[in-house]
Amino acid sequence: MPITANHIRTTITAYLDQHPEDKREIDIVQGLLDDGDDLTSRKFLPGHVTAGAILVGRDGRVLHILHNATGKWLLPGGHIEHSDDTLLQAAGRELAEETGIPPYVVTPHNEIPCTSTSTPSTPIPPRTSPPTSTSTSASSSVPPPTSANCRPKRSPTPRGARWIASPTSS
Repeated sequence: MPITANHIRTTITAYLDQHPEDKREIDIVQGLLDDGDDLTSRKFLPGHVTAGAILVGRDGRVLHILHNATGKWLLPGGHIEHSDDTLLQAAGRELAEETGIPPYVVTPHNEIPCTSTSTPSTPIPPRTSPPTSTSTSASSSVPPPTSANCRPKRSPTPRGARWIASPTSS
């Protein structure tokens, strides 16, 4: 069963329970849902729901992928698919597609998205406006990526992957 507007609303409610200071920003998304807009469609503009994973290694470094379209190091993630049942499942699928790391080797930290200030949306030009992003965090004891253990299953989105120290991991 594909991700529904109700699942997105439930996720937003859980997020706002923990981060009420973000209500004003999230009200825009809730308004689009209330209007009946299909935020699950990558064709919907001005934005749509995407899913991403924050993979934190034992040493506190965070896995990033080099995105071809932006030339920037980003968190693994992307569009939700019709086959995704939940945002967490979509995040796991994106992690596997972009890094080769299967979701079953990571332990989800939480199904509630991270704060918007810790995982800002990055516009992917030129086909879309800035997406409405939902990131699902996960932690794991996955070794740093090498050419052997971190290979995209489908290309050409990421050109590489690397572990980057987070400001809090020093």
